[in-house]
Amino acid sequence: MDAKLRELKVDSIEPNPENPRQIFHPASDDRLASSIDEKGILVPIYVYKGPIDGKFILIDGERRWTQAKRLGISKVPALVRNDKPDDAENIIEMFNIHLVRAQWDEMPTALALQKVIERTGQEDLDELKRLTGLSKEKIKDFRLILELPKRYQDLIRDRVVPMNMFVEIEENVIRPLSRQRPKLWEQLSADGVRDSFLAKRNAGALTDIVELRKMRPIIKQAAEDAGDPEETSDLDSVVRELIEDKTTSIEETYAEVALAGVELNRLSGAARSLIAAVDRLIGVTDGASEDRDQLKQVLGETVVALQARADALE
Repeated sequence: MDAKLRELKVDSIEPNPENPRQIFHPASDDRLASSIDEKGILVPIYVYKGPIDGKFILIDGERRWTQAKRLGISKVPALVRNDKPDDAENIIEMFNIHLVRAQWDEMPTALALQKVIERTGQEDLDELKRLTGLSKEKIKDFRLILELPKRYQDLIRDRVVPMNMFVEIEENVIRPLSRQRPKLWEQLSADGVRDSFLAKRNAGALTDIVELRKMRPIIKQAAEDAGDPEETSDLDSVVRELIEDKTTSIEETYAEVALAGVELNRLSGAARSLIAAVDRLIGVTDGASEDRDQLKQVLGETVVALQARADALE
């Protein structure tokens, strides 16, 4: 649709009730105000004609408009479209504008995605990616936090806890526990697990959210120790303590319980890759005596080094 560039009176413009942005950050607003005061509004705001004559509704540029009012500027440059976008088009258009500039915070983005889904009826990840410009992984993450109780969403909205913490808890604790240690999981709850790790973070025992990824191999080790998901493991008590005790360190527990198993799996994979590489080299060095001699020498040295380490285990 066509949009014409015009100068509009600041008091003729109204905010868009659809804008997912919920919080405006003072430091960022101050920087924007200083820039506008020095250089003016370089990027026009984007509006459509409202239902009342002489009034316009923002599609994009609420921060620029707000800071212009704050500075006492009477008119602002605006791209004006005549027709009001339909509900789905409105939120999708706002989405795509913000993707190429300052993005919304995490919770507002999730709420905007929810509106896209509700108004288009679209749930397919590829189609949502096309409509919003978000990656499929981000869409999955946002849909996950949309299912969280409001008290957790408020923590994300207020920037108290990053969205990624809840994603990591879901992927590395809640899902593995429910699938691999169902009896232990029956004694816990999703909210109980979330609250425990939030308490651990507040107590300083969880300094990096990435540490949560080490919960998965610890849970896997407990499952392998039990041999069957329905059987108990001595490590179940370790997992429970790790979750419920806000002072117990994931790093230390991982080193004691799962590190050896993880490293052995990596070593096994590296050994298979080495054998495959040797097989390929045998094929390409066929008839090249110098290359085959060098390969034989490397293999011989490797065998001797590995045998020495195997003997040390006796």
